[in-house]
Amino acid sequence: MMDTGIPIRGLEINVVYGCNLNCEYCTHFSKYLDGHVCADEIAKWYATWHKRLIPQKVTVIGGEPLLHPELPIILRLTRQYWNRSELQMITNGLLLSNQSEEVLTALLETNTLVTISRHTKRPEFTERQAAGTRLLKKYGIRYEIRLIYKWLKSYRLEDSGKILPYSSDASKAWNNCFVKHQCMTLMNNAIYKCPQLACFSYAFNEGRLGEEWRFLLNYSPLTPEASEEQIREFIREKPAFECRICPEQFDCVTETEKFPDKKPQNLLPRQAKSVQPSLLLVPLG
Repeated sequence: MMDTGIPIRGLEINVVYGCNLNCEYCTHFSKYLDGHVCADEIAKWYATWHKRLIPQKVTVIGGEPLLHPELPIILRLTRQYWNRSELQMITNGLLLSNQSEEVLTALLETNTLVTISRHTKRPEFTERQAAGTRLLKKYGIRYEIRLIYKWLKSYRLEDSGKILPYSSDASKAWNNCFVKHQCMTLMNNAIYKCPQLACFSYAFNEGRLGEEWRFLLNYSPLTPEASEEQIREFIREKPAFECRICPEQFDCVTETEKFPDKKPQNLLPRQAKSVQPSLLLVPLG
């Protein structure tokens, strides 16, 4: 079925809240969260939006998407609903070598580009990622390695461990933003300007963020009731008041700050939670 709707550069689908790593300053707050979105819920979101938006690229992301127990279903749903978009999955790559044939087959059949984020040169990371890329090569799955040695602070961190938003000039923060052209996010059947705004409500409701973040509850994402005119206005590249939570100028994070446990050891999957029965595929409306 041909895609119709309004063209956009990119759309992210945050399918897993938690991660097998505990990187500080993650824009998805993944260090502080756990759980995932079940596939039948994601299918409802896709059914709502696939005729309204045409992303050049759709990215399945987390957290760590390889932690999702229904990942093959999600990949196939994404390809079904946005069959002309580039399909990408971003992962830290540490769990690739443990994946089932079902996951690998789904990656191949959906022509998903696996983007492996390399956060450090430490052998315990690079060796696991190398094992994963060997498996991808064996199956003929497309992949790339993205070097992210330069990690940026996306929130303020007190000595007590409390995380706080910035109080920036929204326009300056927007001008400084490096994801504004590519990271529009679909979550809870609504479209958010960026993953941080999308993940905020879940983090806040889970009690992971303090009262300093409450004002973000006033943020209005794009909802299914929006008209075409409202959609076009929303996707215009301009700052929102809530952009003030990000810095006007990014500070780089040292590796010790990024991995506060000094030596990252959380390389194995966390236990998944909130798994619900899912639909294999739903009819295109």
